[in-house]
Amino acid sequence: MMAFESVIEELKSHFSEAIIDVRVLPLQETIIEAVSGEVRPIIAWLLANSDFYHLSTLTGLDNGSQIEIYYHFLNINGLSLHTELPRNHPTIDSIADLIPGASFYEREVYEMLGVQFSGSTKKQKLLMADDWDGVSFPLRKNDEEKKIQEDR
Repeated sequence: MMAFESVIEELKSHFSEAIIDVRVLPLQETIIEAVSGEVRPIIAWLLANSDFYHLSTLTGLDNGSQIEIYYHFLNINGLSLHTELPRNHPTIDSIADLIPGASFYEREVYEMLGVQFSGSTKKQKLLMADDWDGVSFPLRKNDEEKKIQEDR
């Protein structure tokens, strides 16, 4: 397979319209920011053309204006694919058919942040209680919670 630097250069070449930024951080970590609609094709390309096939985790956060999603891959180097989704309707293509273990992470991100993973076949609850309403997401910031925190 390709050397790490070659993987990054090939990604930038193949997905020039989709990659917004590439940041190299200390300790062999690189973050690639991409448009959300191209995350799945980028991951498919990584799986076929590099040693980045171990998805160590998929994380998300509500930054107050958008939902951020990070796909963390690991081999000798770390590679994180980052994208942002609109808070009002956060949806992204599932990668569980490409990486079956991603299903667990996608279900967690859905329950915590409300991100819909299009094409996901596993819908059963993972962490939330049986009586969960399916519309309250614990890690979502909302104006009411912000006001309560500001009043403290």
